[in-house]
Order: sequence, then C-alpha cells, then structure tokens
Amino acid sequence: MPPRSPVRTNIVIFTVLGFVVALLVHFVVLSTERYNWFDNSDSAASSVMLVFNSLIALL
Repeated sequence: MPPRSPVRTNIVIFTVLGFVVALLVHFVVLSTERYNWFDNSDSAASSVMLVFNSLIALL
C-alpha cells in the first residue's frame, strides 16, 4: 500500500480539529446564561422577541 500524501493527511486532521473546536465553542456558548436557548427562561425569550420586534419595526 503506497504512503498517503502529507497534504491529504493535514487536510483531514485540520478538518476534524476544526469541527471539534466548533463544537466546543458552541457548548461553551450554550453554557452561558444569555445564549442558552434550551433553558426556557423568560429573559432569553423576551430579549429575542425584543430584537425581532425592533427589526420588524424598522421594515
């Protein structure tokens, strides 16, 4: 079996590492009080609706 290209190996490694870092960043953001949309707190929903309503008012 011929050896693999170093360029191909680096592309695979950096793609996997980029995906892992992206997941890590998303989980860190979800752990904050402000950006956790899974927790059904009224403050998060009201802030999203406030932004949405202000955008609608601009149109």
